[in-house]
Amino acid sequence: MVTLDVCFYDVFDLHPMNEYELYIRNFGSSNAVQAATQSNEDRTDQDMQTDVWPTDVKWVQCPPDQFTDSGSGNPLTHSTGHLRSNSKILDVVAKVDSVRLSNFLQRSSQVMDILLEESTAAMGISSGFAEQSSLNISQGVTTLQQQKNLSGRQIRDVCYSTTDYRLLLVAYSMASGEQEKDILGDKGILCLWQLSDPTVPYRVLVCEGDPTCCCFAPTKPYLVFAGTGDGSVLAWNLQESPSLHRKVIIDGQEILLRYPSYSTSGIYTLKGTHDEPIRNIMALHQYRPAREDNWHAALGVSSELEGQSFQVASLDESGWMHIWAVVELRSESITASELDFGMAIGGRLKLIRSTGFKISLPRSQTRSAVTDLRVLDCKFRTNDIDRFIVGTDIGTIIHESRFRNRCNPRTYNLKETTIAQIDGVSSLDFCPHDPRLFLAGYTSGMVGMFAANEATAIMRWTVSKGPVRLVRWSPHRPAVFYVLDETGTLHVWDLSESEAQATQVVKATKTGDNGRIVTFALSPTIVSAASTVSHANLAAASGRNATIMLGYADGTMEVHLLDSTLAERAIDEEHVLASYVGGTRVSQNAGKEDEEMYENDHDSVYDA
Repeated sequence: MVTLDVCFYDVFDLHPMNEYELYIRNFGSSNAVQAATQSNEDRTDQDMQTDVWPTDVKWVQCPPDQFTDSGSGNPLTHSTGHLRSNSKILDVVAKVDSVRLSNFLQRSSQVMDILLEESTAAMGISSGFAEQSSLNISQGVTTLQQQKNLSGRQIRDVCYSTTDYRLLLVAYSMASGEQEKDILGDKGILCLWQLSDPTVPYRVLVCEGDPTCCCFAPTKPYLVFAGTGDGSVLAWNLQESPSLHRKVIIDGQEILLRYPSYSTSGIYTLKGTHDEPIRNIMALHQYRPAREDNWHAALGVSSELEGQSFQVASLDESGWMHIWAVVELRSESITASELDFGMAIGGRLKLIRSTGFKISLPRSQTRSAVTDLRVLDCKFRTNDIDRFIVGTDIGTIIHESRFRNRCNPRTYNLKETTIAQIDGVSSLDFCPHDPRLFLAGYTSGMVGMFAANEATAIMRWTVSKGPVRLVRWSPHRPAVFYVLDETGTLHVWDLSESEAQATQVVKATKTGDNGRIVTFALSPTIVSAASTVSHANLAAASGRNATIMLGYADGTMEVHLLDSTLAERAIDEEHVLASYVGGTRVSQNAGKEDEEMYENDHDSVYDA
């Protein structure tokens, strides 16, 4: 049997209350008020399982002080001997504003960079042309060293900065052949060169498309614009922080690749974008002459800029021209442009499309056979942001106005009766010394000189059997212009010596192993207040160091110092151009001889 045992436990034990405790329980809290409650909120430390990382303050000093250039701790709070002043220890706690320090270093580094470059350049570039040239138009040559990442690329366009003749911009196509597999093989490249250092590019600009044309800003040399084959308009701000861009290592060398600060590529919500390859991109700005009755002053070094604002015009093959306003945003204005998908992250440059229109022939001159008009080149008049001319693939030059004013004459033609039905205008250029004259190069090998008030050419020459690639008027001599044909031959005309034929010819066989010349550019003489060096010194140096930049088929770039005969103007050279303006120097052999030249397939050179 199971027997249960009995156990006793005291669960609650309360001692009997005395009289005082009984009184307090009944009457002690009748007149009591709760004044405060205390908890453990004043405890500031908390327990955690994460270990505290040991930290130390490091400092560096350049140049070193007493053979010490680095150390630990705050030197301003240490009682070191070299920090004593009048036996008093500098007990000052250094306060550093990292944001202001970063802004200061970013701006000051750019200033120091420019000062160092100017110091090395020393205002003269003649020492860089020590290498002798075999070309008869050159006193010396310097070659821009070919980079490995530029091999397999063709030169699309070249230009000088309008504010500094020592800055060159070269646009390269996408890589072809084996170079397509490189890290930059599927991207277009634009290189900014300095004549003071032809060994490496000063800046390397990268874009997704194939660049077709490029230009500098007229008043701000740190802004660069380009057009691509897919119709995109690109803009770079060279003053942006390098931290916003990408760095790559090619052949052990670190290269900073600057992507566009603004791009219209892929912005399908933007109305009025280009759908065809861009033929020309031009920065529009007007110079104010010192005397309004002397238009030569508008092109001299004494000219003043009419404000700092400017616009950019882009023209594609189909004839659509768009005008873009260039806006540089401040830091407080960036939030207003968050919805603009064309701006790069951290960028402050913005393009705003102001207007757009399509170039077309006048109704009275429209040919029934012409169904699709193609544009080959475009040029604005010198020191004019309104009037411009457009070269087409049917041989007609269209005179247009940006503000839609009436233009007279409406079109320009090589002759009154066009014999060749298809003769495209491949290149145009206004005279920088007299805006009433301009040159036109044709795909038939002809070159015509036009007066702005005459519908037909006042002078005509047959330069080559092949197409004319480029015509440029010399900014250094009013009577000299240059013509480049398809074979790579460069023809130099001096109207003060001969009107019948070129005075100097640079044939493709003289250019060596680089291949034929595919493009060229002439150094400017216009010097604006936006230059980073002395206005007067740079103006004088640009006159002494007239250069021509030649681009070859293999991608090589050469900068030649022009011969004194092509760089120094004669005393009465302006009178040579004045005789052409009124149409008094019209060719006497315009007519049957021109027809015979076309029929003989340009076998004879036209005697003007």
